[in-house]
Amino acid sequence: MTRRGFTLLELLVALAIFTVIGAAAYTGLFAVLDAREATRAQSDRLAAVQYAVDTLVEDLAQATNRSVRSVQPRQRAPLYAPGPDIEPLLAVTRGGWPNPARLPRSTLARVEWLLDDQQLVRQTRARPDTPAQVEPVRRRLLERVDGVTLRFRDGEGEWSPRWPPLNVPDAVADMPRAVEVTLELMDWGEIRRLVALPRPAADRPPVPAEPTGGQGVQQ
Repeated sequence: MTRRGFTLLELLVALAIFTVIGAAAYTGLFAVLDAREATRAQSDRLAAVQYAVDTLVEDLAQATNRSVRSVQPRQRAPLYAPGPDIEPLLAVTRGGWPNPARLPRSTLARVEWLLDDQQLVRQTRARPDTPAQVEPVRRRLLERVDGVTLRFRDGEGEWSPRWPPLNVPDAVADMPRAVEVTLELMDWGEIRRLVALPRPAADRPPVPAEPTGGQGVQQ
């Protein structure tokens, strides 16, 4: 029986085929890794945007009508926004600060939002009347922010780019009824949210009295 081996030409053809297959496999692998990295980056970006927007919305939803004596004897409005391109973008007294340890402190806090080098920053002071010399707790929540625009709706339905409106002293300013927040992101464009603020107690509809059940005791 005659035995035949592989010729040099056959070996070269087989080696060329395996080289092509290996190159295609590596190219596909790198494409999958790049797609996974891009998906992860987009997912992380989405989570960061959602967290920043939700935190801002929560601060506004927890806003309380409590003035701040930041510069004695001047009072600062419970919600303060001096206008476009002026820091802070927004300062608000909010409630709902958890106190699970039942420490001797208030559940109110003063929160400020700033735009620092295209980064959205939230800083908190544990006491609303804390002097400005006390450093707040500062957190950078969102990067690649080109701009932030705020609009405030008063009780008459008028919109203003600042709060309190012009010619309204901080000491007598009411809370706005709603706040429109527009974030201009470098990669995603505009993100807009409209937040309704808690209504003052005087404007809330009265709670109907519960009906008295039963007909009384017969003698």
